[in-house]
Amino acid sequence: MKRFIKSIFFYPSIALLICIVALFIAYYYMTYKTTELIITQGLRTATEDVYLLKNRLEELSMTKKGESIQRKVMLIAKKQLLQRILLTTPNEKILYADDHTLVGKDLKDAFDPSTAYHYHHELHDNKGAHIHPQRHHIIDVTVHLKHLYNPEHHQIGEGFLIMRYNLSPIIMAEKEKLQETMIWIFAIVSLLIALFFYLYYRAIIAKLLFIDTLTSQMQTILRKPHAHSRLLSLDDLISHLIDSTKQLTVLARVFETSNDATLITDEKRRIITLNHAFEKLTGLPSDQLIGESADILIHHHIIPAPLYQEMWERVQQQGKWSGEIIKEQNDETIMLHQTIFELKDSRTQRTTHYVFIIKDLSEIMQKQREIETLSYHDRLTNLPNRSSFLNTLDKLIAQKSRKGTRFVLIYLDLDNFKEINDTIGYETGDKVLRYFAKRIKNSLRKEDLIARIGGDEFAIILSDLETPEEALYVARKIIEQFNKPFKIDNRQFTISTSMGIAIFPDDGSNDIKLLAAADLALHRAKESGQSHFAFFEAEMQEKA
Repeated sequence: MKRFIKSIFFYPSIALLICIVALFIAYYYMTYKTTELIITQGLRTATEDVYLLKNRLEELSMTKKGESIQRKVMLIAKKQLLQRILLTTPNEKILYADDHTLVGKDLKDAFDPSTAYHYHHELHDNKGAHIHPQRHHIIDVTVHLKHLYNPEHHQIGEGFLIMRYNLSPIIMAEKEKLQETMIWIFAIVSLLIALFFYLYYRAIIAKLLFIDTLTSQMQTILRKPHAHSRLLSLDDLISHLIDSTKQLTVLARVFETSNDATLITDEKRRIITLNHAFEKLTGLPSDQLIGESADILIHHHIIPAPLYQEMWERVQQQGKWSGEIIKEQNDETIMLHQTIFELKDSRTQRTTHYVFIIKDLSEIMQKQREIETLSYHDRLTNLPNRSSFLNTLDKLIAQKSRKGTRFVLIYLDLDNFKEINDTIGYETGDKVLRYFAKRIKNSLRKEDLIARIGGDEFAIILSDLETPEEALYVARKIIEQFNKPFKIDNRQFTISTSMGIAIFPDDGSNDIKLLAAADLALHRAKESGQSHFAFFEAEMQEKA
């Protein structure tokens, strides 16, 4: 400890410690204030949203359209930060909810006891609006509704609107920004501290720059232990030289165990060393390479000859070259990232060595492809998911808008699929969905796109069909796919599908309008019974 206090690192360490403590205090204070501000803004936003929604729900209730109220609830549920939305009767029965599984349940059956008790207290002690924060990042809202349509009894009575906002994403995002800011501040302050003490200890640091000369002198002195030298009195400098030697040993181990294939040549391009990763990548043992010219890499097809010449020309001009190399090995295509740079003597600026570093990117590229597949494909059916579908739809709309041509969008879902899940189980239901997706995909052409939107809902894009007659043919072909029963897990099933059909740009000039048109057409088809399809018509929009 005494040695550390006397060292040149003591005061910089104290300065850094004070800086860290100050930044931690500032960070926690700013986090507290930011959270407080976000909650305040959240309360204000929630208050505005609630009263607007309250008026709209009461207006819809007067029309006695339960489906319109439910659609409004589902639309509001998509609002950012909104975690839950319920419409209940005064006796705590849920009439509408963003989660369909909650509809028809009592609050005490739908939630855990503490949450149910909390809502019970809010409903019976509140005849107006009760908006308050809970657990630092949740905003609970309970609002009394004078008019709420009960679809079970077909009556209009009183009710309550229950909403819950989750501010965690905003709070976490702000914390991350604060952390990034604090890191930058710490980096800048650390740099200033380092610069200050560098100037303060410049005499000692100047001596350390001649570490190679000092090391040579130390070796001479150690051969004559009886000799005395002023160097031996520089305790800190000697300790640094010892540490440097240890670090060189560590670096040698890192070089040998590194996953990056590394080869080093002298100034005449003769190979002097390489690590195990280079042997593994090339399949060549070190004893065949050491002492040979780097040109041997061409003969073993590690680097193509034209590229090899270009690399050396670039290194001679700029001192470095880096790029990707495609290599065929064991009937596989491997992508490599290679870097070549020169090392120069710090005093004479003469090139002393060349370093080759080769990184195998194959595994990284494979993982990237897997990530992209997971991001844009549905795991259950292996079809494109909603994100992939919407991305494709946007591109196709832009393309067709430029060309002035049409395409067909079909929305479809399984009839009475919920009964399969409820009576047989979700595992069998998943198998039915996979079967359904496979059959439809096989009935379409390669250029057509089918995607799973969610649950038992699917969407089809027929990119080069332009007329209702063409869409009609495809719809009938899909329905015919499921006329016959099939077996899954030794059970016989008969499923059917309903479809809503919309044509771009006749039924919608953008993705939102086109999707809404197809959805309305699907609802019309389902009203007609199972195995039906319907084209979008303008009067559907007027009724909706």
